[in-house]
Amino acid sequence: MGLLQQQKFETCRDGGKKTHNKVGEHMSKKDEKLLTPSEICDRVGISKNTLLRWERDGKIPKAEKDWRGWRGYTDRQLKAILDHKEALKKKNQ
Repeated sequence: MGLLQQQKFETCRDGGKKTHNKVGEHMSKKDEKLLTPSEICDRVGISKNTLLRWERDGKIPKAEKDWRGWRGYTDRQLKAILDHKEALKKKNQ
């Protein structure tokens, strides 16, 4: 078992702001729980490639990144992604 797995809590600092709480739990710099790309894709019903393409093309807000560089999305970003999907749906009707 690795050191990270043994620790119940791990605190890492990024400019004095906590960006990581429990091991495996992503937190934004404002202490909001971040959703992983997989969680976003499951909730929205899109593939990870689609999510990353929309982000790259500027159609949705860029993901937050934690101290490891892993992507995470706030509830606000989830709403923007859902809104974009709905707009595409209406456009194609």
